[in-house]
Amino acid sequence: MPPLNKEDLQRFLSERFPDSAIRFIGEGWSSVAFQADDKIIRFPRTTLREYIKERDICDFIRQRISFQIPDISIAEDAEYPYAVHRAVPGEPYSSKYRRGLDAAARDLLAADYAKFLAELHAIDAKEIAGKVPMSRPEVCYPDFSYPKFGKIAPFLTPYFSNDKLRTLQDIYERAIGAKTEDFVLCHRDVSGRNSTLDKNNRLAGVFDWGFAGIYERAQEFVQLTDFKQVEFLDQILREYRNITGVEIDKGRVMDLCAVDALRAAYERNTAEHLKGLDEKMEWPVARLGAIVEFKD
Repeated sequence: MPPLNKEDLQRFLSERFPDSAIRFIGEGWSSVAFQADDKIIRFPRTTLREYIKERDICDFIRQRISFQIPDISIAEDAEYPYAVHRAVPGEPYSSKYRRGLDAAARDLLAADYAKFLAELHAIDAKEIAGKVPMSRPEVCYPDFSYPKFGKIAPFLTPYFSNDKLRTLQDIYERAIGAKTEDFVLCHRDVSGRNSTLDKNNRLAGVFDWGFAGIYERAQEFVQLTDFKQVEFLDQILREYRNITGVEIDKGRVMDLCAVDALRAAYERNTAEHLKGLDEKMEWPVARLGAIVEFKD
């Protein structure tokens, strides 16, 4: 894949969509994203394989989910291949926005998320695995080799005391050592930034299915954990239990939050395709700081 430079991609899109207003949306773990009128266009940091899997998953589950999901097309352009879909209807929102909602509105939104996750997790994981190439994980993340904590710690020493690092090490080693057989089809990155709301502040749609696959069920609730408003997660877990009868261990979700952020800290400093990522350590450090404070 050619290197992804925002200015070059902007010029590329201006040539491909000459009559459209092009704007940069942002960059993340796997993509650099733009919007051209009502189209969302994402360029992969590595290969198109993740987008092809995402397209196939969305096509498979579209009729089984009550909420809007993207209809993805792949453009295998020789210069810059990309994925494109129409923007999912509704308004994007953030956890900061949600905190401004009154309690009744937050309760309804929590119920929507629980319903979405219950519908997704009810899909037969074996059936979709037979149609879309996905490996069954034996730990929290498929296709990821867990480094020793000692290899992660040097990236965190500028931000945390030795006592806090020991706390994070205890959480990390406990979390990756745990075993479970509770694997389901997950979106794996459900959050405000990957969701849209309708005019009544109800969940309208969910996009960015790039990390979707078969994961430990508790992993699904990690990105919905807001340490400034933990009661929102509590409400989702209650609603999810009411729908599915499945009790999610909140402590396990919290441990997986730490693993998620530690993994991000490690890969943002070691993965070649992430070395140019803006604000490399801002999110992992903020997340880990909140986790340590919560555990204390």
